[in-house]
Amino acid sequence: METLPLETLQKIFELSCTDGGSTGNALSLTSKGIRAAARHVRFHSLHLAADAASFPRFVTLYTRECGKENGDRPRVRHLFLILGKSDSRHLVTSPQSRQRNAIHADTASTIRRYNDRFPPRSLSLDAHRDAVQSLTRLVASDLWSLTVLLRPLGLESCQPLFVLENPFPLVREATFLGVCDPECLLPTGAKPLPVFPAATHLHIAPELNEYQLGLPAWSAIAPRVTHLRVSNIWYSAQAQELADAVGVHIVLSFFRSVATEPPLAPFPRTYPTVRQIVMEPCPQPRDDFVNSILMYRMTTHGLRQINERCLAPDVDVTAVFVPQSANIKSVDRDRQHLRRWLERVEGGNGWWAE
Repeated sequence: METLPLETLQKIFELSCTDGGSTGNALSLTSKGIRAAARHVRFHSLHLAADAASFPRFVTLYTRECGKENGDRPRVRHLFLILGKSDSRHLVTSPQSRQRNAIHADTASTIRRYNDRFPPRSLSLDAHRDAVQSLTRLVASDLWSLTVLLRPLGLESCQPLFVLENPFPLVREATFLGVCDPECLLPTGAKPLPVFPAATHLHIAPELNEYQLGLPAWSAIAPRVTHLRVSNIWYSAQAQELADAVGVHIVLSFFRSVATEPPLAPFPRTYPTVRQIVMEPCPQPRDDFVNSILMYRMTTHGLRQINERCLAPDVDVTAVFVPQSANIKSVDRDRQHLRRWLERVEGGNGWWAE
């Protein structure tokens, strides 16, 4: 290895540092020479939990590594950031969402059971909020992909947990899992701006009790998206948003026969750049939750209508309906997300296999 040019070594190390940080950490502990050679690429991909006790210390380390006195700063190209919540065992909602939960009481009951079964992490993110913002400011200009997982998935937040203060000019793929409202990612009171001006792939998975997807805001935040994936779809209003995004008409009804009328011509789209849309409903609720079953069937029927309408020759969007995933444990779901992210970092399909 001593005879290889530095550029060659750095390329080898970059191709190796695609596992979320463990390889880069191992390289830094090998020898002074290897540490110096790997310094520029050792943080190529990072998988971080913002509510971990070590997270602020890592941000301090990375800030020091980015100092001008150290020469070229190390660059983070792929970031998977887990944001936890403090005291999220109880359902935290706004007055509007409380009204929705009164209408869908069995949905709220499902969420509470979920939290009792899978308690949240004990550390509060509030203490680490500055570290999160410092890290995102440092990596914003270098990232190629960004994934944010709000855990536990399925609760609303009254306060923004993640603020996109700076644009991410190089990001091509953005994934937000459990984000209740895209505007909560922006500074307080700010209007949605092109934070991801070059992103072509956007994957969002709303919280379980979030009524809307906020696609008009997403279209302002990521205005050039051609591939849109939406997972964990629950409400019929979300199906309607997706239909509006691709410009097709659907009929939402508990009775499927109502939707057999001939489809109308396409109309102006709310997300005009999208060329492929992947739709994945949430796992089917239990049979004893009658209202939830009816809502679920109406929503999935609406998604299937979108799939059918996009087959028309005058619609230039490819739609893919993904059958509902199995209702798995929270920890297994997190591992699934991580596995797909790692696959994507290494050049695979990840969330875009369909």
